[in-house]
Amino acid sequence: MISLDDILLLLLDDQPQRPLGLWGVITGRKTASIMFAGLQHQQLHYFGLLAGLSKPDYLAAVQRLLTAKLLQQTDEQVWRTATGRARCAQLHGMAATLASYDPELNVQQFAPRFFLAVQVLSEASYQQRQYVPLSADWQVQQYVRRWYHGTRAELADTVQELTVIFSQLHPATADYLAMLMIGHEYVGSGADQDSPLRRELALCDLLHTIESRPASAWQRLWGGRISLLPPAAAQTSAEFLRGASVQELVARKHRRISTITEHLQLAAIMGQQLPLDRFLSVQQQAVLATAWAGGQRTYQELLAALPGVEFLQVRMFQIMMYRRQNNAR
Repeated sequence: MISLDDILLLLLDDQPQRPLGLWGVITGRKTASIMFAGLQHQQLHYFGLLAGLSKPDYLAAVQRLLTAKLLQQTDEQVWRTATGRARCAQLHGMAATLASYDPELNVQQFAPRFFLAVQVLSEASYQQRQYVPLSADWQVQQYVRRWYHGTRAELADTVQELTVIFSQLHPATADYLAMLMIGHEYVGSGADQDSPLRRELALCDLLHTIESRPASAWQRLWGGRISLLPPAAAQTSAEFLRGASVQELVARKHRRISTITEHLQLAAIMGQQLPLDRFLSVQQQAVLATAWAGGQRTYQELLAALPGVEFLQVRMFQIMMYRRQNNAR
């Protein structure tokens, strides 16, 4: 059983952070402030991990951790206690399991397609055309139908390939996924005991294996990785990289300046290489770098070190420094 309290304890930081920042990350909120908090505390890897987690349930779990003295709180921020860190050390197995999650794998979309595809292949192997599809979602059905039409000439090879892929998984993961499958005269024994998070983590392991087989029919079913950067933000950053200024983007796109700056922050957080020289002079960067080296990391502290600069300038510097810091770890 994967405990919500243990998951949150593993994901929260040893450094103080607002608890709702993590909630926004793991439920998939794509705002610049949420994504920046995820970058700052190295939590973006878990973006969307618990998409259906309600705020009351999340806060109740945080309160349980506080009551158990696994977390401490001050000024609306929480961080792990020494007892909490000791508990995390005991959860190293769960931490390794959570590490298999990757939001770019798009596992939530892959899951219904995969289990329906398995059912379709199983029924086709017995020349059975009349059965109740596992997914009632019309889009999922159409996607799998198109995929099947492209693979049915190699039906036996596709089935054999999945057998090989499963042989490369940890036996417990392979057995668990098999328990969730439904096929011709077969209903997995675990289909009625499915845990959404456990299923998604197991499917992430499967997708990591599928990803290593680029010519696979199962790779075509998956469709590859996705970008977490919203299309509008990607377009804004592309135009910025082609030389458009923030003011020109505001006029060209008929958007508020706050929207354009949000797009640029998201792009930088997601890994776009936006030149810092477009936001700060070399001299300004040097001043901020000195303050950063002295432990001044918050917006207010950096603004005090370089009065007169705007929010976006400081935030882009912070993003660059946190990305560099995270990459070095």
